[in-house]
Amino acid sequence: MKDSKAFNADGDNWGYARFIKKGDSFESWKKGTQGCISCHSIAKENDYLFTKMQSTFH
Repeated sequence: MKDSKAFNADGDNWGYARFIKKGDSFESWKKGTQGCISCHSIAKENDYLFTKMQSTFH
C-alpha cells in the first residue's frame, strides 16, 4: 500500500509486509521493512514495483 502520511519516504511511501510460515499459520516478519526497501530499490524507476499494475477494464 502506498501512503505518504503513514509510510517512510525512504521507500517512496510504500508500506511493506512480509509473512513467515510458522507451522499451519503465518506471522509477520519481526525484522522491519529496511530489507524490503533495499531489495525494492532496484525497481526504483518503476515506482519500486517489480511488476506493472494491471489496467482496469471498462
